[in-house]
Amino acid sequence: MAYLILLEERGDSPLEWNTGCCSGVGCLMGHQRDLFRIALERSGEVRRGDQVRSCDVVDLTEKGVQIKTTLDVEVGETLQLKFSLTATCTIHCTIQVTRISTPYLGACISDISPDDQEHLSQFIEQLIALNLGAG
Repeated sequence: MAYLILLEERGDSPLEWNTGCCSGVGCLMGHQRDLFRIALERSGEVRRGDQVRSCDVVDLTEKGVQIKTTLDVEVGETLQLKFSLTATCTIHCTIQVTRISTPYLGACISDISPDDQEHLSQFIEQLIALNLGAG
């Protein structure tokens, strides 16, 4: 399985989803990125109240995700996200929508358990180490 690690320091546009914060409006201001963004494909589900839709996580950092979904949302909404990070690890988190480009949305992770955060951080660190060691 191949992963693409984007070593970007800045977003491509003022509305690029920013992974360094989750403070509502501040997330839309085009702040400089300080985290690695990992492009991948993971199936999951996104929930708002009793509405549940399937989704694909298309990239992530330790602080945010970009997903593809048919759920109709607005910037600022809070959603529940569940996805399989690996065959043995499922991540559960609360996300806040910061950017919409249908059918994609960018979101900051606003709440995640310490265990799930540790799994996510270790996964990203391992991919970065593998990628940098392959050169």
